[in-house]
Amino acid sequence: MATSNGSLVAVTGVVLQLLFLFTFSRGQGPGTVDPVQLQVRENVAIGSTVGDIPTLPNFTYVLSENPGNLFSLNPNTGILKTASNIDRENLPTENPVKIVVLSSSPIYFIDVFVEVLDENDNSPVFPQQSIAIEYSEAAASGTQAVLRTATDPDLGLNSVTSQYTIVSGNEDNKFRLVVFSEASQPFLYVENLVTLDREEKDFYQLNISAQDGGSPPRSGFLLVNITITDINDTPPVFDQSDYAARVNESAPAGTTVIQVRATDRDMGSNGDITYSVVDDTVQFAIDPKTGVLTTLQKLQCTARCATCNNSCIVTVEARDNGQPQALQGRAYVTVSLIDENDHDPVISFKYIPQTAKMASVSESVPKDSIVAFVSVSDKDQGVNQNTYVRIIHGNELNHFYMVSPIPGLHLVRVNGSLDRERIKVYNLTILAQDGGSPPRSSTAHLIIHVSDENDHPPVFEKTNYVVNLSELAPVGSFVAGLTATDNDTDINAHITYTIVSGNQQQWFQLDRNSGLVTTRRPLDHETVSQVTMNISAQDGGSQPYISFASLKVYIQDENDEVPQFEEQIIHASLVEGTVSASLVTVLTATDRDSGSNGSVQYVFAPSVNSQYPQTFSLSPTTGRLETTKVLDRETVPFYTLHVIARDGGTPPLSATATVYLNVTDINDNSPEFYPKRYYTAVQEGMPPPVQVQQVTATDLDEGTNALVRYAIENGNADGKFTIDAVSGVISTTQELRQSQGTRYNLTVSTYEVANPSVKHFATVLVSVTIPGSSGPQFSTSSYSFTIMEDTGNQFVPRNVGQVRVTGSVTGVTFEIADGDPKGVFSIGQSTGNIITAKILDREMQPFYTLKVIASDGTLFSESTVHVTVTDANDNAPQFPANRVEVSMPEKLQVGHKVYRAEAVDVDYGSNSELSYILTSDANGTFSIGQSTGVIELEKPVSWTRGGVNSFTVHVTVRDKGLPQRSSSMEVTINVIDVNDHTPSFQQSRYEIAVSEALPVNYRFFQVTATDADGGQNGEVVYNITRGGTAFFKIFPDGVLYIAQELDREAQEIYHLTIKAEDRGTPSRSSFVNVTIHVRDDNDNPPQFTNSSYVMQVYENSEAGTYIGSVSATDRDTDRNAELFYFISSDQTDFTINPTTGAISTLRSFDREEIRRQFLQDYVMFEVTVMDNGLHRLRDTATVEVRIIDRNDNAPVFTHILYEATVFESAPVTTLVQKVTANDQDQGVNGQVSYSIESGNEDGVFSLDPGTGDIKVAGQLDRETNSTYTLIVNAEDSADSPSFTATATVRITVLDANDNSPQFIHTTLRADISETATPGEFITQFSATDADILNNAAIQFSIASGNTDNTFNLDAKSGKLYLQKKLDYEQTPQYLLEIMASDRGSPRQDTTVIFVVSVQDSNDNSPQFSTQPAVFHVAENNNPNIPVAVLTATDLDSGTNGEIRYSILHQDPVGDYFDINPTSGQIIAKKRIDRELIGRFNLTVKGTDQATPVNTRRSSLKTVTILVDDVNDNAPVFTSLTAAAVSVLGQAGSQVMNVRAEDPDAGPNGVVTYTLSGGDTNLFTLQSNTGVLLLKSSIPSSRLKYSVSVTATDSGTPRLSSTSTIDIIIKATTENGPTFTGNTPYSGSVYENQTPGTSVSVQVQASSPGAQVEYYITGITSSGQQMPRYFAIDRQTGVVTTAVSLDYDLGQHSFSVDVYAIDVSGSTSKTRKTQVSITLLDQNDTPPSFGSSLYEVNVPEDVQPGYVVASLVAQDVDSEGTVTYRISSGDLSVFQVNGNT
Repeated sequence: MATSNGSLVAVTGVVLQLLFLFTFSRGQGPGTVDPVQLQVRENVAIGSTVGDIPTLPNFTYVLSENPGNLFSLNPNTGILKTASNIDRENLPTENPVKIVVLSSSPIYFIDVFVEVLDENDNSPVFPQQSIAIEYSEAAASGTQAVLRTATDPDLGLNSVTSQYTIVSGNEDNKFRLVVFSEASQPFLYVENLVTLDREEKDFYQLNISAQDGGSPPRSGFLLVNITITDINDTPPVFDQSDYAARVNESAPAGTTVIQVRATDRDMGSNGDITYSVVDDTVQFAIDPKTGVLTTLQKLQCTARCATCNNSCIVTVEARDNGQPQALQGRAYVTVSLIDENDHDPVISFKYIPQTAKMASVSESVPKDSIVAFVSVSDKDQGVNQNTYVRIIHGNELNHFYMVSPIPGLHLVRVNGSLDRERIKVYNLTILAQDGGSPPRSSTAHLIIHVSDENDHPPVFEKTNYVVNLSELAPVGSFVAGLTATDNDTDINAHITYTIVSGNQQQWFQLDRNSGLVTTRRPLDHETVSQVTMNISAQDGGSQPYISFASLKVYIQDENDEVPQFEEQIIHASLVEGTVSASLVTVLTATDRDSGSNGSVQYVFAPSVNSQYPQTFSLSPTTGRLETTKVLDRETVPFYTLHVIARDGGTPPLSATATVYLNVTDINDNSPEFYPKRYYTAVQEGMPPPVQVQQVTATDLDEGTNALVRYAIENGNADGKFTIDAVSGVISTTQELRQSQGTRYNLTVSTYEVANPSVKHFATVLVSVTIPGSSGPQFSTSSYSFTIMEDTGNQFVPRNVGQVRVTGSVTGVTFEIADGDPKGVFSIGQSTGNIITAKILDREMQPFYTLKVIASDGTLFSESTVHVTVTDANDNAPQFPANRVEVSMPEKLQVGHKVYRAEAVDVDYGSNSELSYILTSDANGTFSIGQSTGVIELEKPVSWTRGGVNSFTVHVTVRDKGLPQRSSSMEVTINVIDVNDHTPSFQQSRYEIAVSEALPVNYRFFQVTATDADGGQNGEVVYNITRGGTAFFKIFPDGVLYIAQELDREAQEIYHLTIKAEDRGTPSRSSFVNVTIHVRDDNDNPPQFTNSSYVMQVYENSEAGTYIGSVSATDRDTDRNAELFYFISSDQTDFTINPTTGAISTLRSFDREEIRRQFLQDYVMFEVTVMDNGLHRLRDTATVEVRIIDRNDNAPVFTHILYEATVFESAPVTTLVQKVTANDQDQGVNGQVSYSIESGNEDGVFSLDPGTGDIKVAGQLDRETNSTYTLIVNAEDSADSPSFTATATVRITVLDANDNSPQFIHTTLRADISETATPGEFITQFSATDADILNNAAIQFSIASGNTDNTFNLDAKSGKLYLQKKLDYEQTPQYLLEIMASDRGSPRQDTTVIFVVSVQDSNDNSPQFSTQPAVFHVAENNNPNIPVAVLTATDLDSGTNGEIRYSILHQDPVGDYFDINPTSGQIIAKKRIDRELIGRFNLTVKGTDQATPVNTRRSSLKTVTILVDDVNDNAPVFTSLTAAAVSVLGQAGSQVMNVRAEDPDAGPNGVVTYTLSGGDTNLFTLQSNTGVLLLKSSIPSSRLKYSVSVTATDSGTPRLSSTSTIDIIIKATTENGPTFTGNTPYSGSVYENQTPGTSVSVQVQASSPGAQVEYYITGITSSGQQMPRYFAIDRQTGVVTTAVSLDYDLGQHSFSVDVYAIDVSGSTSKTRKTQVSITLLDQNDTPPSFGSSLYEVNVPEDVQPGYVVASLVAQDVDSEGTVTYRISSGDLSVFQVNGNT
């Protein structure tokens, strides 16, 4: 089938080629066209110009082949542009892209090859994102490992270069990259620069970048994971070099001594360690794997010194199993033998609440309240564990008692009322004595603090506080320090302060702990001048007391408020003519300040008196604004008055308001004519109405007062004239004839509508003229005279000039008719001499244009007189104001421009040229520019506090006229301070001493810094920048105060840094160091180093025996820290040294006697220490003296039942459980040994007889036996009798990971289509594990075979998914090694091989031939005729390769063609008219038949079908039907160019011309060009001639048309009918109107007795000749359209030449005019896209917002805006910008 189709295509191609050659052989084509080579860069903007193709005139061009619709072509210019985004790496065809351009008929082709140039738009890509390599730590430096290089689809420099870099991971520079580029494929290596140490670091991750050579460059990245493999280079190292162990001296053989541990940083066998004993192998053995050291016999050790215990020293060695040589390390174990030990009862306390750290009780608690819980523990058992507890000391007043509700728990309760003020702290000594024989005892001290009851309220020092404070006090300023005291203590005396009320403005803040009140925000006296705050002091009791005090703050006023007008802008009105002293308005301004700061006075701004002198007055106190004279609206209709309100502060502040005064009109002016005499002429016989003259009167009033009307009062008795009462236009009502009168004298009146009784008059002189008549003629049409303005107030008439008439006409009178409304000039009535009639002022009017009339009584003429008034120096220069005030900052450079004093002189020329001088210059501080008036600084100036900071200079300005005139002004220059001084402290440093007893908020010192600047620049605020901590703070005014209680004992010296900063912008600051010494106060009592002391003495020791010392410290200094000691208890047993605290006995003691008396073997007493301060402070402690003796007890287990667990994999010697039995006896009587009595028949456990450690002794297996129950025995070491005890130990065996996972129900093969999408599920693996818990928790992974990470295996579920797209052609099969691993330690795993077979799919699209598909069809065809056959091929097979064809799109739109879906044959369904559509572009789609349907693939092909012409149209004339030729024309002169158009093509459209009738003897016609020429000179005997022209085409059969052309004989002069009406003529017409539509123009021409005809002889637009677009009615002159016009063709305005010819005479009388015609647009053309189909390729991974294409539609209409929307398609995926 493919071969058959290929033959058909080839035949079609031959036919097309023959047609092409045949067309060109007829001379209508361009011949051979060379291919066009163009270039364009990828990614250029859509619409970018690529280039242009060679074009021929009158040809248009389209793209026949345009792969991917990448380009668009301008059909007329041949400019090729991009139509979509071009990606060189994803072109739809090879590069260069071949496109085929097809021309209009006669058709030829142009092959265009567009090479898409590369842009650096792709980054280098490595084959894999990460790889793993290994380095042995034995590898020498320079060892290399090869890496796969990166690829980049870009070209040239944009592709991958040799720029490979280690971006990260090589911070210690142990690796480098090596690139070899000599081969065609570069090689990349990673190389180690140093030898590697796995023990230092066993893994490196290098991030490798590959950079291309583009600009800017792009990079890709590769992660190289480097694992360092081990060698045996590290010996084992013990975690201790020396070990110490203690073992009971009676411990039997097999007793565990200690476990040593060594580590080896190597891995595997290199790190496996074996232990051994080096020296004493007789007494000791060590487990080679665990390092447990045990005894081989009862130990025999010796003492190393006189006071040392017996000990043995053992040397142990750890050796690894490395190759080729093992390494070892050693350690030493010192084993000490210990005697038996006993136990005393242990006392502990718990307090209420349980979180409390000490016992406390309120003084008000009721009797029997619980104070503390006392618990006693004794590690003995049985009777030896039973304890008796009692209070033996500190409860002499019997305020407490103890009860024991349950064994082992004792309650301390209150026995009576407590009084904190008498006793604040109780120290109870608690005795606990066990039941052994002899008994053992211990004591503990229960310290009970009596807490305060909140029974006192806080008390303020004062109930009312009064403070005066400036409203400008900075934020943070001190206001008051409030202090309240509370006689309670602790929390009940902790006072917090609160502002209860009165702080609504939140201006103040209160430190709730210290009572310090400071400002929080800026104050404002004008808002509130007095603030009264209610301050509360509340203690911290659970039911707190609250006291109150009043703080009244008077806020003192400062001048900080600017006066405020009630209205900034005031609009007022006043009727003109109102008497002086009339009220305009009253201005009111208020100032929120007080006193003189708030008093306001009103003044005018200087501009008011200079602009409106002596016009207004202003009351300085009330603000009443009045007039001082009568106002005239016609003189000044509007006033702008600036009023200043200034307060009385120092310095004063001011504000400005503006009054806009509108002067309203009264009817105080009458209308006045100017001119008062009008001269006009009317031609005799003109049909009425003829506009004669328009008269004008003006009224200086406004509105209805200025409405005027007109009437004819006299001279119109016969009613020949009428006047429009509103406009003043006078018109004729009848034809005027000289026979009836040659001159009319009309009197016209004007009057106000508001006052019609008052009239003013003007005269209108109307002359009736006939053609050729004229009045007196001036000697020239215009005159120019010059005269100087008057300089004084005395008027003297002066001659200006004289006007004259020509000839010797008599009786002529002259008159100034216009141009002099003020009557400045007069003219001699008979002489024409013009003189001045009033004073001339050039500044009022420098030029006059006079209209002068010369009249002989009947006729008149007029001339223009220009009078120029020259200047006299009669005006002095004027400054805008007599005094100004300006400001400048200090320290400016010399030459700085301070102010420009600019004056104005209304004179002209040198009279207005000005020069400036300073008549006073502030002692040479300033100078002025002579010509500019700019005042400059001549000396530096500085602002000084209290100094002269203002300068006054006087400026005089003079003009250069004669006489010279001048004026002066005063300039005050204020110097503004600049922040150029830094605050300066009075001292370089400060040193202060304060007592630690000073109260919080105490203000103890003030630092001061001065600043020479002024204003805010000199205002200084202070803050602590370093060292302030929380104890010292500073107010903004520099006062230091104590912010927190001081404690010299915590810190004695403080170093502060204080910053003084001004408020300038930017601010300036300085710093000073302040050292504060805190003086001591006796505020610390002495403190014993312990609250209780335990000492011992052997019984029967002699009196005076030293037993120990007590010591105390005091944090105070000097005498406050001098201490002495004494025993405060009533006793006679001991004495104490008052200075050293050493205690010794006063007698000998018998322990047994003491125990019988007091049931205890110790004695207790109290000692006191006291300081030497003025107010002495003290502390007490208890001393317990134990009497030494011995006792015995039986062993007791701590538990009857022990529960233990052990892993089945536990190695031998693993500790399982420790059992403990206690024997309270001393020496050997208290030593206990252990043994297993039963339950260990299989010998899997061992029991250490000395320590009670139960350990693993054999192999455990949970699956065989999961539980063991052991009976253990404890026996003391007494000689006779001995005591024993038993206990039960229950051991549970835990699981170990000793089973591997096993796959179950696993399918080991899957078939997957290569079209499967990433994420698709493939299969699920399952596995089981005989272990439990984590040991049976299975996770899955792909161990190998997952090339390029194509698949993804869910580790938890075992589900296998496709991760990347498959390609059967690249990899048809994958062998995946699937691993199932448990989560035990060590991990167990199992693998299987899973086969994935990739199934082929429909992955090839049909392909059309790349040759152009161009076919022909003749117009007027029969329906359903075949046109062409189009085929495509598909590399797939079966249904995937079967192709069906369809027409996707036809351009132009219309159902003209159809295609056979199987054969690809295209047929024409309709009859086609070439003149309507000459070419069709079809988009044919070829689709394969793969199943399912959604897998089908398709391709598109553009088919061009050309419509061949048939001669079915006759020529149509487009040239004009008339031409004008001069009677002087010679033979051969061109008359016109006759033109006819034939819409057919080729010969059918070639037109020739012949003369077929008319005056052919006078004219000749060129047959090819249609140029009409004169054969001979034109006889003047006729007015016009005509010829008939026939236009014939060259088709078969030949068709023709005939047109008649009129040739007008132009007169030698323009003497034809005169055009009338609104000339020049213009009209307009909308496009698309039917021929014959009027263009709203009627050409009219007339001549006495003439018969007029009209002809159009030319139509142009923009200088180009146009076809016959318009016609004219020969009789009426009405211009109409000759065709339907189209605005969109580009011609919008036309100039039409029209001849008017008088056909009533025998000689040529013609006149020509032009008609301008505008073509108006209608919105008749819809927007049009450049193509009706766009094909765009979009990458699948683009982000939202990616620009797919830019579709531009053009609308040739001038109306409307093009908007865009998606009319159908996937609106959820794509969107279009509605505007662009």
